[in-house]
This record gives sequence, structure tokens and C-alpha cells, in this order.
Amino acid sequence: MIVKAADMPKEFDRYAAGQDFGLNITFVKIAWLGDVVYVLCDYGAFNMTTLSFNEELTARGWLDCADGYGLPVYCDPAGGERIQEITGGLKANNSVESGIDFISAKIERKQFFVCEKCNGVLSEIWDYCRDEAGDIVKVNDHFMDVLRYAVFSDVQQGVILA
Repeated sequence: MIVKAADMPKEFDRYAAGQDFGLNITFVKIAWLGDVVYVLCDYGAFNMTTLSFNEELTARGWLDCADGYGLPVYCDPAGGERIQEITGGLKANNSVESGIDFISAKIERKQFFVCEKCNGVLSEIWDYCRDEAGDIVKVNDHFMDVLRYAVFSDVQQGVILA
């Protein structure tokens, strides 16, 4: 599941990203190659304004999209007006169970890979779990939320892969 940066594919079919707000503001950029999801990069900050965070993502080149169509950034729908401050910002599909099930199926089918440099995603994915009642444990899950926004919202947009 973890891929060295040098071994990542050089070209992809399409790109998307996820964005969350609040004191722990987070971002994850993904790419698709056929039915396979690659997590390319992630970034998080504490107590940073949405506008400053967006400027940082722009400076890093992470809002650029090689396909020339622009990068859809699926944002936490509770973000309200802050979504407008994100380049390419759109309301995410926040279907938690369906989104988790979709990503879990990708992992099981070996259609989900994370770049070794994605420290936020890699630090959270191993601890992402359910409690005895079967409910998601909502602790240290900011990167997991934006990963779900990016992957599941992009799928729900009905984009046809070339």
C-alpha cells in the first residue's frame, strides 16, 4: 500500500483533493489511474486561516492539475463560506459509511496506494477504527476525513475514466 515517491506513476487519468477546516486544517491530493487510487500528497496545519492555507497549497503547486482541467477540491460541507476561499472548492459528499466502505474495498482489491511522503495519512490510517458498538472512533481522523472527501466525492461526480 505504501509506494516510494520514485516508484509512483508519472501520469494519471484525473486528480482530485479533499479539504477540511477548523483548528486542524487538512488537505489530501489524490490521483486515479484506471480504477486505482494514489494518494499523492497531504498537508496539515494548526490554527491557520483558510486563505493562508490555500496560499500555502498554491505555493507548493499542489492545486495544479496536469490534465489542465483544474483540480476539484472537495471540502467539508460544514465549511460554509470558507469553501469559497479554496481554489476549486466544492462541497464534498459526506457519506461516512459509504465512503469508508468504498475505500476499504479499494484497499482489499489492491487498488489503493499511498506515497511514502504522506505523513498525515500514514499516521492516521493505522489507527482508524471502530469501537465495540461499531461506530467510527472520532480521534485523530482529520486526514482520513479529507481522504474520504476526495475519493468518494470524486467517484460520486460520475466522472467517466478514459
